[in-house]
Amino acid sequence: QANHLHESPLSMTLPLIILAVLSAVGGFLNVPSALGGNYGLGEFLAPVFADSVSHTGAFHLDHSTEYVLMAASAIAALAMAFFAYRKYVTNHEVPQPEGAKMGLLTKLSYNKFYVDEIYDAMVVKPLDNLSVFFHRIVDRWLIDGLVNGVGRLTAESGKYLRLLQSGNVGFYLFMMVAGIVALLIYGVMKF
Repeated sequence: QANHLHESPLSMTLPLIILAVLSAVGGFLNVPSALGGNYGLGEFLAPVFADSVSHTGAFHLDHSTEYVLMAASAIAALAMAFFAYRKYVTNHEVPQPEGAKMGLLTKLSYNKFYVDEIYDAMVVKPLDNLSVFFHRIVDRWLIDGLVNGVGRLTAESGKYLRLLQSGNVGFYLFMMVAGIVALLIYGVMKF
C-alpha cells in the first residue's frame, strides 16, 4: 500500500495553501485588544452590522474575560492533545474492530450522534412523502386530469363538429343564411 501513497496534485494543494495563508492573515486582523491588537476586521465589517448594533448596543469584553476565554480554549486544546497522545501513542491503543461492544459515548461518536438518522426522519422522509402525495394526487389527478380532460373534450367535440364539415356547398349556404337571419333577429330585438 505504501507505494500508492502520494501527495495531492497542485490543483488541490494550491487552493488549500492560499486558504491557510488567508486564514492566518484574517486571524491577525482581529487580535484581541488584551494582547495589544485591534479590531480591524470588526471595524471593517462595522457598516454591515450597524443596524443590529443600534438595536442591541455595542458588545465589548473586559481584558480579564478575554484572558479567561483564551486560557480555557488553550487548556482544552492541550488537554485533548495530551489525552490523544497518551491513548494512541503511549498506550498503543487502536480503534476497536468492527462489531465490538462499545460504550455509550463511543457508540454515539461512532454513529455520528445519529445526526443522519434524525435528519432522515425529520426532513428527508416527510419531504419524500410530500413529494409522493404531490406526484400521485396533485400531478396525476389535478394537473394531468385537467390537461387530459381538455384534450378529451377537444377530441370528443371534434367528433361531432366535423360532421358539419361535410363538403356539401348547399348545406354551407343554408348555414350562412341561418346565421344572417339570426343576426338580423338579434339586431331587430336589440332596438
